[in-house]
Amino acid sequence: MPVSRRHQILEWAEANDSIIIEDDYNSELRYSGMPVPALQGFDKGQRVVYLGSFTSTLFPAVRISYMVLPASMAGIYETIRNNYDQTCSKTEQLTLAEFMHRGYYQTNLRKVRNLYARKLQETLSAIRECDEGGQFVAADNTGSGINLILRINTRARVIGGSQDERSDGIDRRVAEMQDVLAQRMISHAARMDLKVRSIDQLSREGRIFLLFYYSQIPLGRIRGLVRDMIDAFRSDMSKGGLTLPSVYEVIRLREGRPMFLPEHYERLEGSLSSIGMAPPFTRTELAGCIESMAEENGIRNHNLKLEVDVSGFSVIYMSPTHYPEAELYRTGVRTGILRGERRNPNVKMMDRELRDAADAAIRRGGLYEVMLVDRRGFITEGSRSNVFFIKGNTIYTPPAGQVLKGVTRRVILGIIGDLAGKMDVKLLEEPVRLEDAAQCDAAFISGTSPGVLPVASMGSAEYDVNDPLLAEIMKRYNELCERV
Repeated sequence: MPVSRRHQILEWAEANDSIIIEDDYNSELRYSGMPVPALQGFDKGQRVVYLGSFTSTLFPAVRISYMVLPASMAGIYETIRNNYDQTCSKTEQLTLAEFMHRGYYQTNLRKVRNLYARKLQETLSAIRECDEGGQFVAADNTGSGINLILRINTRARVIGGSQDERSDGIDRRVAEMQDVLAQRMISHAARMDLKVRSIDQLSREGRIFLLFYYSQIPLGRIRGLVRDMIDAFRSDMSKGGLTLPSVYEVIRLREGRPMFLPEHYERLEGSLSSIGMAPPFTRTELAGCIESMAEENGIRNHNLKLEVDVSGFSVIYMSPTHYPEAELYRTGVRTGILRGERRNPNVKMMDRELRDAADAAIRRGGLYEVMLVDRRGFITEGSRSNVFFIKGNTIYTPPAGQVLKGVTRRVILGIIGDLAGKMDVKLLEEPVRLEDAAQCDAAFISGTSPGVLPVASMGSAEYDVNDPLLAEIMKRYNELCERV
């Protein structure tokens, strides 16, 4: 708080005959710039009750706090203090007093401040590594203290709905969704023995604010734990935030423009139709919402997730986005096998059980993706992608009835159809057995984020990432994206 603002608060307290309680527990832990004087230091009218604690500068087991009272209040305190239990050991208090008297406390404080400053920098460096542009997560409140604020940039907004349902421009249901996502992240962090708390008062503009305590994490473990925590937060976000069953679409923005929006809207219509619903907004309304969202938030290249639940409530927000590095399009990606099936592959609905199982398999194997294999031994699709196999000039892909009909898949089928009319290329949409797929020359996956991405291996099977037909499909897809 600026010094001028502190003086204004003191003037207000004097004018209104009020008392200010100043809890200054982080006062000794400032890592940049000059210390900011406490309100109590400016107080001439005896209006400030100053509180402090030794918990963060010594160790949490020392439950010793203190209070500095204005002289005018000391007498009042003397008359009532015997009504309260003093649970702090007198031996510990006397020991602390001697510790301070001999100058050890100041020496320890310098060490603690230096250690926490290093931990803070390590935490910030890890966050930047995980999200270079701060599109998903950014850190605030980094000048002092034992924690920092993580700002999760969802930028959620409602599509449709009446003005009466909204409060300060954010529908109450968006606040509920943010709370669901925040609690999911907090629980995930707790399972990793990390302390994270929500800050509901700050949540605004469709963003989530979390308080992350880094001070008690060993310095050497911070980078790895922060990376794992943010990866977990991305996974939590990818599972959607609406409490009722919902269908969804993930739409990619490229240079601020939505890719293949008509195809996404058409698939949304199909998903909703299967549960007896129609889209609660038009394609024009969706396009306008995306345009304003991108413009207001400066979003150029990012994925947006659109969710529509069974009540008709619709929300769109920034989805955690990770596009493959350019090198992976040259070397291909490693994939594995997961025995599992979507309940209804033609409807794009949240399946959190399957998502959790796939994420766990990907982490265990250090993989990019896992291929789903059904009970009959047929490959259906990737956990978040469609899959194609190439043998000679024949391209195999599972039939539409067995897979989620991806928008990118649909575009690729059009490219293959064009190639078939000009070259000796054949497309077979038929079930692909796991053992047959292993005998193919090449393979690739498709999806909103990866586009067309070569597969280097699937389990023990290895593929040619330089296959000429695969290279031609990649080339044509990239040219098409440039024109969209």
